[in-house]
Amino acid sequence: MQWIPSSCKTGLLPYGKIKEITEDDPSLTYNTNNRHISRFVDTRVINNQSQWTRGLKLDKIYKIPISHGEGRFIINEEKYKELLKNGQIFSVYDINPNGSDYNIEGILSKDGKILGRMGHLERLDDDLYKNIYEKNNQELFKMQ
Repeated sequence: MQWIPSSCKTGLLPYGKIKEITEDDPSLTYNTNNRHISRFVDTRVINNQSQWTRGLKLDKIYKIPISHGEGRFIINEEKYKELLKNGQIFSVYDINPNGSDYNIEGILSKDGKILGRMGHLERLDDDLYKNIYEKNNQELFKMQ
């Protein structure tokens, strides 16, 4: 596994606090195709237990835009199992566009207060993407 420090390496995700990061901690790195990806992808919600995700439907496919060159989430098996057990993985790719381990698209801090994801929901608007059907605004900022 190649480890490349990125701007998300504060520890806030997945730990919920700023901490010294080690090589074994989850990180973001370059997409496996070594190119920028900008398109719509299908994601599936697997956890809706945080205040951010409460309004999302489990196992529903959400079509959302992504745009990144360093969007591949890397994580070792032990940390993956820990995040899964803690309910910190909330969204996965239906078809993985960037090579993220375990198809992970979105995670939460352990306390559920911090959400990080590759999708760009801020790019969705009623007057955009007229040729993309069934795009879904997950309304993460709507009070539940």
